[in-house]
Amino acid sequence: MPKHQPELAPIYNVFGLSSNHELSTLLVNVENSKRFSDLLHAVEREFFMVPGEPSDEPEDEGLPGDYECLVNSWGSTESEYLKQFRAALETIASEEVKALRRALGGMLFAFDDGVGREWSQDLLDFARKVTPAVEFKRVTP
Repeated sequence: MPKHQPELAPIYNVFGLSSNHELSTLLVNVENSKRFSDLLHAVEREFFMVPGEPSDEPEDEGLPGDYECLVNSWGSTESEYLKQFRAALETIASEEVKALRRALGGMLFAFDDGVGREWSQDLLDFARKVTPAVEFKRVTP
């Protein structure tokens, strides 16, 4: 049991601490857990929030949907959360690739019109490898 507060024994146990540890040690563990939780939620907010579906409520008509997180740490087991996280990474990567392809397609369109051709041949060749042909027009020789 903790020296002075036996009611804290379950909390000490959660952190794998002996009841002989000082209260300050327990508090450091609680603060670290809170900080790690805040960091995880900051990552989720920054990288995994996507627009949600608009509400069906009449008073919300015409308003965009609230943002939703692609991962849900609340109530998930470790394996469930990892599965969600992996799927979210794939979704985000897919969106990034689409955006990159659109940007490259625009660049190819300009290059194929002759802009920067003298210095861009290697870039053009690479961009054509990663960008589907439908996203830019090719110059016929």
